[in-house]
Amino acid sequence: MKRQMILPPLMILFFVGDVLRSRAENVDPISDETKLIVEKLIKAANSGKNAVGLAAPKIGIGKSVFVYRVPERKDGAVIFPDEWEVAVNATYQPASDEIVMMSEGCFSVPHFYSRSVPRYKKIHYSYFTLGGTKVEGTAEGSKAQIIQHETDHLNGFLYIDKLDDTGSLGKLSELKKSTSK
Repeated sequence: MKRQMILPPLMILFFVGDVLRSRAENVDPISDETKLIVEKLIKAANSGKNAVGLAAPKIGIGKSVFVYRVPERKDGAVIFPDEWEVAVNATYQPASDEIVMMSEGCFSVPHFYSRSVPRYKKIHYSYFTLGGTKVEGTAEGSKAQIIQHETDHLNGFLYIDKLDDTGSLGKLSELKKSTSK
């Protein structure tokens, strides 16, 4: 008799909790369990306005899976791809020592963002797709930032852990006001 995996109800975890602060467990990229996790991730990510990524620990599942998409800018507008990329058992290494300060927010740190999150400017990354194909590459800019952010979640870290000064946190409502002027 085949056991069916039962996943927890859909919810986003906030900056505390064992699952969010622990290293995620590697998974089989072609298993039914992983497919179910991906379905939940995409459903949850689609519920967030302008979401670019979501890792399984953020929805209470301690497995090494995340979904992401890299938006493009066209004529001043931000265009989000319809399809989500799936990254299973992801890792990254810096491609250089150069660090850039980037603006970031996170579902798990609601209502806040920081303009001074240190990220590697360029990274080498590796992960498996949902079908088990190994993907390797080098990224910089938004893609590098997103992969670093989501992979950090798989290792139990939040972007606020990287801040030298938590006084650099701002309220999202203030950011929205400043960009709409």
